[in-house]
Amino acid sequence: MPTALARLAAFVFLLLSFLLGFASGALALDARDADAAAKRKDYATAFRIRAEILSDADPVNMRELALYHFWGHGTPKNLAKAAELMARAAGLGEREAIFNLGTFYEDGLGVARDEDEAWRLYLRSADLGVPDAQNNVGLWYAEGRHVRRDPVKARDWLQRAAAGKNPEAMMNLGNYYEWGTFGAPDMAAGRRYYGMAARLGHSGGQYNYGLHLMKAQGGPKDTVEGLAWLFLADEQRLPEARRAVRMLDPATPAEIWSAARRRMAALRKELPAKR
Repeated sequence: MPTALARLAAFVFLLLSFLLGFASGALALDARDADAAAKRKDYATAFRIRAEILSDADPVNMRELALYHFWGHGTPKNLAKAAELMARAAGLGEREAIFNLGTFYEDGLGVARDEDEAWRLYLRSADLGVPDAQNNVGLWYAEGRHVRRDPVKARDWLQRAAAGKNPEAMMNLGNYYEWGTFGAPDMAAGRRYYGMAARLGHSGGQYNYGLHLMKAQGGPKDTVEGLAWLFLADEQRLPEARRAVRMLDPATPAEIWSAARRRMAALRKELPAKR
């Protein structure tokens, strides 16, 4: 049997191990600490934390650190370093990093401009379910950019992106349905997609949806609702909306203006919070 002294020594050892483990855990940093610092606009601290915890085991943190280099948050702007880290995260299979790296190659940011590589990366991230990438693939097919123009594939990819709550894809679908890119012009479908984009806070969607409502394009006329959406687009400083609001008929009854302002206030509460 162990002596009392041996039992005491074992107890002290276990206690010290626990305390040391607790202390190291309390001092350990993770991405949540970086997020909290960034929320306080303390980018220097956020960058330091992300750099300290950089590891191949966390490609999401690697992607975020690349963006800190890209935007110059907490560190001097360095596009080459941003591209290096983004490529490393993409190589680890991080799907958003794959898309971001595609934009780097498309625009020549930190790497030589290469549309072949951009297209390959967009397709790969689109297949992995990234709505922004699906939107880009849809646009390239619609415009025949780098690939043969294919309206059917364009619509398919844009609809996938729209299903992923991508407002740009909704806006693009609205435009293409209105313009007849997929066949005969379909004003009702265009209006529907503009409305979807509008409700996600897209200023262009708000402007187009408002005009369609006021002009009875693709559906019944609703002047009050249309004005409310125009006001919201103007509130976001969209030039087209500002011009449209200034050109509105001054003879419009005051009660219409008041009703539209009240409706705008109600709609504003339903919109997603701005990041």
